[in-house]
Amino acid sequence: MKTFKLLPHGWQTAGWTIAGMGAGMMLWGFFLDTHKESFLVCEQWVIGVILWTIAFLIMAFAQEEYEDERIHSIRMNTLGITAIIYAAMIILNPLANILLSHIFSPLAYAEISTIKGIFLRPLLIYVLLFKFFLWKENRSLKYEE
Repeated sequence: MKTFKLLPHGWQTAGWTIAGMGAGMMLWGFFLDTHKESFLVCEQWVIGVILWTIAFLIMAFAQEEYEDERIHSIRMNTLGITAIIYAAMIILNPLANILLSHIFSPLAYAEISTIKGIFLRPLLIYVLLFKFFLWKENRSLKYEE
């Protein structure tokens, strides 16, 4: 089996902590949103997105507590599924933009389109799918015992 160099398992805790800080910054920026063009709100939002991107990068490349061939195969399957989902999102993005621009007003559409992050989506999808498939696999192994 070809091995990949991953971060130690302790980095996952750091990743979840940074993700929590990023979510807090984005929520703080969202609730500070009394003046739509405030620089402080934009700064909070950008810092939150940057923290989330860093956190999901750390979590995507951190080892699980017991890394074996089963987890490696789950990791590779999740990577393939994420690639397919992201490719579909890229293909369907123009259609979604057209529909959203007709449904919402231009100002509301501008706010919605800033929420869609280009770099954040594949990392978020990968980490969430990997954790779900890992949970599902561990759950099925517990039922077999």
